[in-house]
Amino acid sequence: MAWKVPVIAVFTKYDQFKCDVRIKLEDRLRGNGSVSLKEVDDEAEKIFQDQYWNVIKGDSPRYVKLQSKSHCHI
Repeated sequence: MAWKVPVIAVFTKYDQFKCDVRIKLEDRLRGNGSVSLKEVDDEAEKIFQDQYWNVIKGDSPRYVKLQSKSHCHI
């Protein structure tokens, strides 16, 4: 008999992750405009879903993203 164990994932330093995403987006533009907060949020969420969340297996695991007030002005 297999026991089901609830999974709760905690992603820390989400603010730093978003800051890194902003820097990468700005590098792609190479001075051809600024990156909006919505663009950063959308790209961060896409990367989060593709590279982190979708690799966690289980029945509807819960997660939390921890972040402080942004220090990189996104």
